[in-house]
Formats: sequence, structure tokens, C-alpha cells
Amino acid sequence: MPPTPHPHAPSPAPPPPRPSDILRQLQQSHTLTHDSLQKKIQRELSYLINPSTSPDSRHPSIYHFSIHPLPFILPAEDWRTLSEAFSQRLRAWNIALTDIFSEQSLIRQRILPHRLIYNDPSYLRPILGIKPIGDTPIRIAAIDFVHDSQGQWHVLEEIFSQPYGIGIALHLRQSLGEIYTRELSSLPIESPSAVPALIQENLQNCGLSFSHRPRLALLTLGPQSPSYADQAILARMIGIPLIQPDELLVLQGQLFLKTIDGLQPIEILLRFIPAQNIDPVSIPSQTPHQGIPGITSCLRKGTVAIANAPSADLLQNRALTTYTPHLIRHLLHQHPILPDLYRAPLTDIDVREQLFDDWPSYIIKPTHPHPNTPSLNGALLSQDQRRHWQQIIEQNPSKWIIQKNLLHHNPPHDPIILRLFALADHHRITLLPCALTRSLQPPPTDHTHPFPPTPIRDTWILQPTPHTPTPPHPAPPTTHHRHPIELSLPPQTHEIVGERLRLSSRTAESLLWISRYLTRAATTTQLLRTLLQIRATSDPQTTAPKTWQPLWETLAAATGHPTTYFEKNKLTHPSQLSHYILLSQENNASAYHSIRLAHQNTLASRESIPTELFTLITDLYHLLHTYSTQPPHSLDPILNDLSLHNSLIQTHEQITGAALHHLLRDDPWHFWNIGHHIEQAIFTTITFRQLILPLRSPTQDPSLIHDTLIRLFACQYAHRKHHPHRPTLQSIASILLTLPTFPRSLAFHYHTLHHHLTTCFPLTTPTPTTPAIHTLHHLTTLHTLPLHQMCTPKNSSLPIADWLAEETQHLHHLANLITDHHIHHYHTHLLSHTPT
Repeated sequence: MPPTPHPHAPSPAPPPPRPSDILRQLQQSHTLTHDSLQKKIQRELSYLINPSTSPDSRHPSIYHFSIHPLPFILPAEDWRTLSEAFSQRLRAWNIALTDIFSEQSLIRQRILPHRLIYNDPSYLRPILGIKPIGDTPIRIAAIDFVHDSQGQWHVLEEIFSQPYGIGIALHLRQSLGEIYTRELSSLPIESPSAVPALIQENLQNCGLSFSHRPRLALLTLGPQSPSYADQAILARMIGIPLIQPDELLVLQGQLFLKTIDGLQPIEILLRFIPAQNIDPVSIPSQTPHQGIPGITSCLRKGTVAIANAPSADLLQNRALTTYTPHLIRHLLHQHPILPDLYRAPLTDIDVREQLFDDWPSYIIKPTHPHPNTPSLNGALLSQDQRRHWQQIIEQNPSKWIIQKNLLHHNPPHDPIILRLFALADHHRITLLPCALTRSLQPPPTDHTHPFPPTPIRDTWILQPTPHTPTPPHPAPPTTHHRHPIELSLPPQTHEIVGERLRLSSRTAESLLWISRYLTRAATTTQLLRTLLQIRATSDPQTTAPKTWQPLWETLAAATGHPTTYFEKNKLTHPSQLSHYILLSQENNASAYHSIRLAHQNTLASRESIPTELFTLITDLYHLLHTYSTQPPHSLDPILNDLSLHNSLIQTHEQITGAALHHLLRDDPWHFWNIGHHIEQAIFTTITFRQLILPLRSPTQDPSLIHDTLIRLFACQYAHRKHHPHRPTLQSIASILLTLPTFPRSLAFHYHTLHHHLTTCFPLTTPTPTTPAIHTLHHLTTLHTLPLHQMCTPKNSSLPIADWLAEETQHLHHLANLITDHHIHHYHTHLLSHTPT
């Protein structure tokens, strides 16, 4: 008879959910939302995709991808095993790298081959003896794992130099988590929400020797970098600036960043540029990237810490990382927890014969990864191609290694590459609860077709339960065990506060011009729409042709053309005119051209652009780019009924609203508004002047011009409120120039500019050349304008027209003054902070 359970005994815990059951549940519960899910995924692609990725590339890349709607479920026992294996390998290589660039005992004892190391271009002799903080040259690492048909995990590749993918993995969870909110909250799944704080804390620990809170930055090559999108997302989530080498300067043995507040010191860099390009003085390089002259001396003095250390680039050598199992046995006195997927350098003649006898079983990879040197799938090579590559390999076998082709013999049911990430410091190794999963797809059999996009998937890591078996821990090493394993997230025990790092000069200039270009496109479209609406609603029989001339001259002047441009080019048909102003790729003043430049600047400063704002600008650019490549006659319906005009203006209003709701009221917000109000003020003065020039003649009928001004600037309500009688030039001028409560008036723009300038740059020692003082002077002048005299024609001239021409020049000068004074610092001393 079975024993009776104790009445107060706890009920047994439910068994852990199986990945197959979770996936089946997701497929059943989200069938109705499939269309919305696909739209969201397509929207996320515009944010995640790298600008330099070519959709026609014939070589597979992590950045040529699609998004799989279903996640990959990683069981808790697999997570534990992979974490142990990751920690074991990272410990071994941190010890080995520290030794290679200092005592070199591993080389002297022939544990590692000296020729393989000394002949490597990433073995940089100028950094020998530079000791990394806490003997931890690799602080952020990634490893790719694959499993075979029996479910056994293997190590595919270690990415210990510049690990990429964390930003994409975090963004995928954040985005798809909005759809799977119920499942993520009810299932025992690890949350990656603390990952950005963990990374920042790890980087802060690089600066333990500094007397103050160190300032952090992420160093990138810029939009031309293959992993730029991932870097920008990561920098935004961590909360550090994304900077390029030419934004940094070494003075008096200290590293400085060019910001809107002058030079500010930087103590810690998260590096995503090759070590060979980091210092052109100490490390000459043949590449065009300039680097940071003198930063090696900063490393030796200890004024700068770099994660990962430049020495970590040595591990890009795939032939060197084949010695990982040997290092684990020698340094940690352990057996490798997980085996490597078979890989071997082709310097061994037996390995070469093994390849030449069985090409389909192997992938041929370059020893040093390079975008222009892709991997080769032996199964896809023809006989002639095999003979050709055999000659190339025989000539220089040290440039290649082979790896087992997992998809050739008995491939797994769901072949994937699982990338895990970890942090290391002098205390512990922390596995990050986020991962990036890529599906392994067989390449196309037809060489004329490009590789299909690689599906990437969000990864759900199941938490351990009482029923989850835990594999035995490996025996503790007797020596060199410097990093105890830490799989749980350490609690945040204190809050780090310190000096704020101001916006970099490059990002500030990009934000200013993004706003200017967007405003320019919107105002141009608004002017065109207003003129077409007036023409469509007017009686052509009662309106003389010369009456329309001021309107077309205004459009020409506002778009930077000679005033007679549209009359000479006969662009008077609405659809032809609309296509030229909105979509023409040859017209440098078209809305498409402005949006394209705004999109380029958005890509260059995407770490400061919120996701919603970035997506709206990108969608608008792709929409106009699609229309601009179509035959003009096919667009007549949307151009004639002004639907494209309205859509562009409405999208600009959405972008403005997204900036209002998502940009913090800090440096990016100020420069966004400075650009907007400068461009809007210039548009007001140019169009106002050009429209009223015909009023110099007393025979000119002012009704059409007054109506155009009222419609163009949307001041119907303001005009009727303040001037209930028939509109006159003076009454309209008082609204457009001096009414401070009208959002399109010149006074409003000057007042707002002064507010943003003084908020962003408090006036400690104002001078007449300070942009804020310059703006205040013009605002004061506006309130003293004798509008009655200026709006009265005198001797075939109109004083207000001459004043508006001068004011346009003053606004251009003010824009240049802001850029020179607050971005490039031509008129101020660069060093706002002296080295300590």
C-alpha cells in the first residue's frame, strides 16, 4: 500500500515546458495576427538592416537576413552546458592572450606555434607589454554553437575580437516581445532586460584606476562597417555615444572627444574597429581608415582603457583558435566540455589531401575573415572550380582552413547557428541571457542566383526548474583559475552618477541637417500644393496669365532656381511640375533629394535617433525612392489629385510628433529644433519677399497674392482674430514677422531659437558673436520695425522686400554662426576641460 502523503507537503512542481509544445502553442494562438506580425517584421528590417548590405550579394552574411516570426527555444539543460563550455574557453584565452603579449611562456614551451603568432598581421609589436585591466583582454565575447543530427552541441567559431549581434538580439526581443507578451510573462524564460546595464557596469570596471567616473564611448568605423547597425543599437541601449576615429584627439597623453562643449576626455572605449587601424603613428596600416594618432601612448600611460584590448584581434586567426582544446587541457587542467566542429589548417599536407579527396564534406574558410574573401562550399564547386581552387590553396595554404560541412552528411532536423554572449572581468564571467539564432540554409544550387537572406530568430532561454537535470560541474583547475563562473545576474547595489558627456560634434551636425532637410522637403511640398490648389480653384478666364507669374517665380526662388526657370522650361502642367519638385533625381532641390540626404544623416547618427523616428524617416525615403524610379506618366493619378503631396506633408507631421514624443529634452532635441526653425524662418523670408515683389507696381491686383500668403502660411485663424477687416500687406506682415504667438512667424522662430541656444549653451560670458546674442538682437529689431512705412511702395520699390532680402542673408549667416561656434568651435577655445 503506497504511503499517504503528508497533508502539508508541497505539491510537486510542474514539469518544464517542452520547446515543441511552446512553438505549437505560438503557432495556434497567433494565426489571426499573422498579417500584422509580417508587417511588423518588415518594419523592423528597415531598422535592423545594415545600410552597406547589398541585397544582390552572392555571399551569405549575418547582415543579409530576414526575420523568422517564431523564436528558437533553448532548453535549460542545454543553456547550462553551453554556458559552462563558453566560460571554460573564455577563461583559457584570456590567460593565453595576456601571456602572448607579455611573458610568452606558452610560446617558449611550444604550447602555441610561434610562427603562426609572429606571422599574423594582428600580432602588433607596438602593444607588447601593455597590460589590460584585470588581465582581461577579452571583456565581451561571443561563440557560435551548432548541433548535429544526434543533438550534440559543437563549437563552430569563437568571436573574441569584435563580437557583434548583441544589439540585434536585444532589439528582436524588444520588438517581438510586444506580440508575445502573454507567453513571455507566463513561461519561465530568461529576461535580457538587464543586459545593457551589465555591459555598462563591466565597462565601468575597466576604469577602476581612475579617480572619477570614467566616460564611455563605442568606437566604430561608421556606416561602412558591416556591423554598424548592430553597433548603433547597442550604443543606444547602453546609453553611450557612438563615435568614429576622426572625432577623437590625443592631447598631452589623454584622449578627447570633439563635442558641442569643446573637447571632453574619454577614458574607456568599446572597440569595434580593427586593431591595425587604431593608431596610424605606432601601427602603420595600408587601409584608408585614419585611426587615432597617439592612442597607443595613452594605453601605456593608463589614461585610456580599451575593451576588447587590441591584442584580442589575434584571435581572428581561425588556425590559432583550433588550439583551444589544447589550451584548456594545459592551462585549466580540464577536458573541453564541448567538442569543436572539425576544423584544421591546410598547412598540413595530410589535411589538404583529405580535402582534395572529398570536397563536398568541407567548407573552405579564409584563415583571417575578410568581406572580400568569402567561404567556399566544396559541395557546390564544379570540377574545373575544384582544380582552380586546388592550385590557389597549394600556392598559399596558410591562408585557408577547412571545416566540416554540417549540411552534407546526415544534417540535423532544424540546423541553426546559436550565438551566445558573455562578459568577463577580473572577478567573474557572466553569460548574458540573450542570444542570436540564425537558420542554416543550403546555398542555391544555381550559381547565377544570389544567396537567400538568412533567417534570424529571437531566442528564448528556458529557466531551470526542480525537474531540470544539472550536469556535473567540471573539476576545479589547480592553477590559473582566475575567473569563477557566474551565471546569475549580479544585483545592482549602487547607482553610478557623474559628469554628463555632451553630444559629439558629428552627431550634432547630423541632427541639425536632418531637421533642416526634412523641413525643406515639407515646406517645398506645402508651397507646391498651395499654388496648385489656388490654380485649380481659380477661374482661368477671369485671371490674366501674368497674374500667375509671381506664383511660379516664388516656387522657383524657394527651390533655388532662377525666377524664370519654370516659364522657360514649360513645366506648367500640374503632374510634370509635381514630379520635378517632388520626385526628380536630377533636381537637387526636390523633396526626394532632401529626404535622401536626411536619411543619410539619420544612418550616420542612428544611435541618437529613436526607433519610431528612424523608421518613419526610412519609410518615407524608400517610398519616394520607389516613386522616383517609376515612369512619370504612371504617377499621374497620385500627382494630379495631390494625394502624394498630402501624404508627404502628413508624414512630416508624424515625424515631428515622433521627435516631440521620443526625443529627450537634451542636446539632440535642441539641435533638432534649431535646424527646423532656421529652415522654416528662411522659407518664410524667401517666399514672403518673392510673393510681394509685384506689389511694387500700383496696377498689380493684390488679392491673389494676399490669398496665397494666407493659405501658404495657414494664418487664416490668426488673421481673422487680430485683423477682422480685409487683409492688407501690413496686416499680413505683422502676423508673419512680428506676432510672437503665431508658430510660423519670424518672431516665433527667433524666440524659439534663442530659447534652445541658451538652454543648450548657458550664457556665461556672452559676446556679440555668440549665436544666442545674435538671435536676440534680431528679435529686438523685429519688434521695432516700422511696418506701415515699409509696406508702402516708394518709387517703384518696396522697403519690406529689401528688408526681407537682407534678413534672408542674416539667417544664413546665423546658421553658419551656430555651426562654427557650437559644433566646430572656430571662435572658441577647444579645451573646455583640462587633463587631470
